[in-house]
Amino acid sequence: MQFPRAHDDELLGSVIARFVQRQGLGDDKVALDELFAAQKIVPSSVLQGHASQLLANIGHLWTISPRELLEKHTLLPVFRPFVASKAYDHFVRDLCGQGKNHSMLRTGLNASNIVWPSNFKVCPLCCQHQLRRHGYRYWQRLFQCPGVEACPEHSCLLIDTGIPLQSHRRHRFIGTQAITQDIPAVSPLAARKNLLLSIGISGLIRCKTTDVPNIHQWSRFYRDLAHQQDLCRGKGVQHQSK
Repeated sequence: MQFPRAHDDELLGSVIARFVQRQGLGDDKVALDELFAAQKIVPSSVLQGHASQLLANIGHLWTISPRELLEKHTLLPVFRPFVASKAYDHFVRDLCGQGKNHSMLRTGLNASNIVWPSNFKVCPLCCQHQLRRHGYRYWQRLFQCPGVEACPEHSCLLIDTGIPLQSHRRHRFIGTQAITQDIPAVSPLAARKNLLLSIGISGLIRCKTTDVPNIHQWSRFYRDLAHQQDLCRGKGVQHQSK
């Protein structure tokens, strides 16, 4: 009955880490056994799998479906507008199932040119609000997305905590209690382009539409956008130009 209530946009791994700390479970595999009835699960800060296993043990405390859990508390929705609905449903089944989590491979993350953050990031003003209201901090999903460097609510730059998204302990869930550095009370204002990108990605992960563009529509959109910004040279796009 000590499983904590999840906050809006909180990563699933953050919720689980708060439970582990609250229960004083120092052994990672004991924590996995308590929550998943299995000891070989490897946590993922970005795309936590085994959602059905988790809810089989805590579903009486958290009335949420496995799919809803993934879409509200992992970065899975970031991929929805860019893949066919059948492929997206496959991602969901993969993350709900009991088998090995291949989501990083299936989504193309491992082969992508997009650089994903290696450390957790926080907004100093959001941290202050969390501490005042709840007495603790938690990992916000939006801030761990690639390209997000600013808080859309406070218009300030995010702080790199130096805490790796993937723990050196293979079976450990990482919570904000791992933060040892002082989080400054303020942060510099973000540049307009960083703020616009954060706002766009925030809308992306909260979007509910199932009518997504196909690959040809996306290609046309990006080509037109490059033309508007005068970034085209012949048939090529100058991706490094600003």
